[in-house]
Amino acid sequence: MDDLRSEIRAAFEREQAGHAPANAMRSDIVDAVAAQGRPSRNFQWVAAVAAVLLAILVVAGLMSTRFAPRASVPAATPKPTSLIGEYGAPPPGVNLLYARDPEHPTWLVGYDWTGNPRGTIKLDPAIGGVGMAPDGQEFAVGIGAKGGSGELLDRLGHPIPGSGAIPSKAGPMWADDNRHMCGVSFDLQTFDWTFVTLAPGESVKTVAVIARDPNVGQTGIRLAACSVRNDQAILVRTTVAWPSEMWIVRVSDGKVLSHNTFSESIANVVASRDGTLIAENSTKSGGQVGPTTPNISPASTETLAPLRAAHTTQPTGTPVGDQPHSTESTTSCPAAVPTTAGRANT
Repeated sequence: MDDLRSEIRAAFEREQAGHAPANAMRSDIVDAVAAQGRPSRNFQWVAAVAAVLLAILVVAGLMSTRFAPRASVPAATPKPTSLIGEYGAPPPGVNLLYARDPEHPTWLVGYDWTGNPRGTIKLDPAIGGVGMAPDGQEFAVGIGAKGGSGELLDRLGHPIPGSGAIPSKAGPMWADDNRHMCGVSFDLQTFDWTFVTLAPGESVKTVAVIARDPNVGQTGIRLAACSVRNDQAILVRTTVAWPSEMWIVRVSDGKVLSHNTFSESIANVVASRDGTLIAENSTKSGGQVGPTTPNISPASTETLAPLRAAHTTQPTGTPVGDQPHSTESTTSCPAAVPTTAGRANT
């Protein structure tokens, strides 16, 4: 075995001696290897593969949510617009009672006396609250509200051209013709209580200066009735909390037809709308009912016509308010119908 190995090595050496390598072969090989640069690695294919995988995942997710069974959800339906107050323009010449539409604060729905809706008025939101005439054929802005203008509106809720305005502080009320308004204004400079009226399409008319109070105290004058048809108005002065004076004034020219004072036993005075009747409430009859009640007598059906002659009338041209305010009653006043009512004797 050792001989064979020696023979092979000797043969290799003889062969290698016949083909001797170049002297600089080793250094040449090292230089050639060093001259070759390191190969650059390109990773763009990795990014492309990642993008493809992400796209596949997104598509798969969308398809799974689209085709998966979903719970049944009722579709939301928009709230319908209420048409409860849409009844068109109110018919002319029909007496209506107006109520505010609950879903539209500026709409008024007019009902006839059988309870059927007959028309809708859509007020300008800038107008604010209104008060209707008793027959529903006219409106006034802010009547009964602090700071109201008193401007008149027609039956459709439109301002009447040329109309003035009675401010709400004048305590206006509708006259019995349902067209005019009456009020009592007070001038803080002159201390005059002035009876005024207002007609559609006209300016405010000064009817008469009722009283002049040089010493302003706990007193005021209000309208108890204003009748254009009967051409007379009833005005009552309240001192502290009780009526103390009453005037009957002609609406057309402001003439004072009657002026009287009340005793301290009268608690309140009211008048019929046509200005022909009044009713007195006595301070001595509170809590007592029946024919045997003290100071109560059967009701009178007299009108104010005889009252004019019986009561004290101020001389022509003399301001009523310049006279002393008496607390004595000059005569008893008629009571209002129905006849079941009673009145206090004064």
